[in-house]
Amino acid sequence: MHPNRRPQDGRRSPCSPPSWRRCPGAVGRIWLVFGAEGRLECDAILPEGLDVHEFGPDHLLGAQRDDLDLEHLVRYALRRP
Repeated sequence: MHPNRRPQDGRRSPCSPPSWRRCPGAVGRIWLVFGAEGRLECDAILPEGLDVHEFGPDHLLGAQRDDLDLEHLVRYALRRP
């Protein structure tokens, strides 16, 4: 994982134009996606326990632990409304 691609609240991922922000007071599962002009484009509800590593233009990469506490890399396709 490239350290500059790690998402942080309110920062843009270098690999995609939208800005991803955690929804205030939503315990980290709900993210809001803002376009280049700052308009809300959509929201995303992420699985509980997902540690996001990268937001791409059409995907999200992260790590998630299973019932045996083993970490798995996961990739989710992103589709905009």
